[in-house]
Amino acid sequence: MTEDFVSADRSSSSLVWKFAAGIVTIASLVWVAWLLVKVWPDIVEHGTQILLVPLLIGFALSLVASYLTFEAFATLVRILGISRMPRRELAHLHFTAQLLKHLPGRVWGVGYQWAAGSAAGSLGDWLWVNLAHMLLATFFALWSSSLALGFSHGLKWGALTAVIGMMGYVVGWLIVSSHRLSSWLTLLPGRFGKLSSGISATLEKAPASARVKVFLLFSVSWLFYYASWFMNGMAYPPLGPNAAMQLCAYYMLAWFVGYLSLLTPSGLGVRELVFAWLAKDFPGDAVAIMALVGRVGSLAVDLVLGLAFAPFVPRKL
Repeated sequence: MTEDFVSADRSSSSLVWKFAAGIVTIASLVWVAWLLVKVWPDIVEHGTQILLVPLLIGFALSLVASYLTFEAFATLVRILGISRMPRRELAHLHFTAQLLKHLPGRVWGVGYQWAAGSAAGSLGDWLWVNLAHMLLATFFALWSSSLALGFSHGLKWGALTAVIGMMGYVVGWLIVSSHRLSSWLTLLPGRFGKLSSGISATLEKAPASARVKVFLLFSVSWLFYYASWFMNGMAYPPLGPNAAMQLCAYYMLAWFVGYLSLLTPSGLGVRELVFAWLAKDFPGDAVAIMALVGRVGSLAVDLVLGLAFAPFVPRKL
């Protein structure tokens, strides 16, 4: 009798959780869709100047790039010791968090992952996974921009940038996973020091294969992303694919500045302003169109992948 009552209570709790998680997911999807609706007049205005087929190919490449960054996230989840979750549920947490980043504030995504995935990891676990993923994504974004700009100035500069980036990745892992750093982190106050030290100790034990896998996933992801901009350049013939890849490098630098900005959600406006300044030597119409394509593409990718994995809310245990 008691077991039946407990089972019914768990079932009721699970239904309430599913409903609450569904509301959050739907609200974030509606918000991103509304952002796309807001820029639709601009899309229509420039629509006659853009070739549709190359643009759609570029969008498909962006989808692949975004999914590969999720695979890197999933690898970090395993490295940092969060209990194994079905891949589709983990994808739901990741891509819903990507949608929530477009809302005002920067903590909703991590908060949702913790609330939805609390059976798999603590708030600290999810926070550190997201921090590690953000730092690595930032590193590869800046490195890829440096590579594009380096190779635009010659093979020697490009090769030098490639070597520096690979060395930076290796050294970065050695620093964050060093035993000495783990010992120093224990000096931090309270639970934060204990958690930070534990994370460093966990990273120290991460196998070389996992570190190489993260490197390859991020690297290939950025190759796909630059390939998408190559196709975007083909979609706008006055610019061309090679110039579009250089603009992509500028856009990544602008993305970094926008991400650091606390003024607007997801760097809205700040990113485009910095992009226009960096690309001041390019024709103004080309810069405007590529900024629009970059912004709309980012929103559309998040919306499509968010919709694809929206049904797979983790079970609340």
